[in-house]
Amino acid sequence: TLYEHQSDIVLFRGQRNNLLPKSIIIKKLFDNEVLLTVSPHHKLAKLKEVEFKKLDRLEVIKLKIPSGTQRLIDEFEKNKEIKFITKFTLPEVESAKEAVLNNLGATFLSRLPIERELKNKTLIGIKLKDIDLQRPVMMAFHKNDINTVRIQNLIKCIQKVIKLYETNITKA
Repeated sequence: TLYEHQSDIVLFRGQRNNLLPKSIIIKKLFDNEVLLTVSPHHKLAKLKEVEFKKLDRLEVIKLKIPSGTQRLIDEFEKNKEIKFITKFTLPEVESAKEAVLNNLGATFLSRLPIERELKNKTLIGIKLKDIDLQRPVMMAFHKNDINTVRIQNLIKCIQKVIKLYETNITKA
């Protein structure tokens, strides 16, 4: 939508698409941590953090590709020479979150879509000690629009929201 001038600003997770023209500016807003996500009743729920390699043979709920989070996990699984047991694959984050809420297994999710559940302790997020699981949240807009009032106002608004988000994470 940005490329076709149907949007002023686009927010996305992941890396810059190198096929975008140079007239589009990409700016990283923050890193969104990926957590092993379980229900409070899961056998791993008491852990605050765990080594990735100790998750060998863990039954997991996977997200359907093209999920960037799932690609990241699959890459680490291959590189760290461990094997997950896939219980089932779901098409989207919300369905995976619901499956975990109903104690059907563990999955890897970005912090952003599960922040409320983490605060309410209806989901448990476990950090991984031995690998860095971060997914950048990016903002893209047209170079020509950088100095327009509407883009500057949108950027300021997004930055305020990010500060609130980061403040909430540090308090958690």
